[in-house]
Amino acid sequence: MGKANVPRTAFLVTLSALLLATPKPAHAYVDPGSGAMIWQVAVAAVIGSLFYVRRIFTWVRDHLGIRAAVPASDAVRTDRN
Repeated sequence: MGKANVPRTAFLVTLSALLLATPKPAHAYVDPGSGAMIWQVAVAAVIGSLFYVRRIFTWVRDHLGIRAAVPASDAVRTDRN
């Protein structure tokens, strides 16, 4: 069953790449300020989602009782204090 999906997925990825690579006439104008604003919104969404995902992983880790390994250098510093 898994082998039938690989060629189909490869075909869909190739078809999508070809459709995105073909030029189409643009009947609109986007000034540079609008383009910069769109990029800013996209980057802010990506960075914001990364913080949100990190918060979810931290919450899950805390509720499952999983602790991060303490590096040896940190353990030595705490013993001296």
